[in-house]
Amino acid sequence: MLGKDIGFEMIDAGKINIARLLEPVAMLWIRLAFTTRLGRDFAFKLLRR
Repeated sequence: MLGKDIGFEMIDAGKINIARLLEPVAMLWIRLAFTTRLGRDFAFKLLRR
């Protein structure tokens, strides 16, 4: 997988119907990237305890 090949830990979010839950996260990223000083050089991170 590309993500794993470039050094990211991959997490299976589930079946394809779960993709609809990830779309709002993408929309939030787009809004922050283009309406704040953050620009496109940031990401969200999943943290574990």
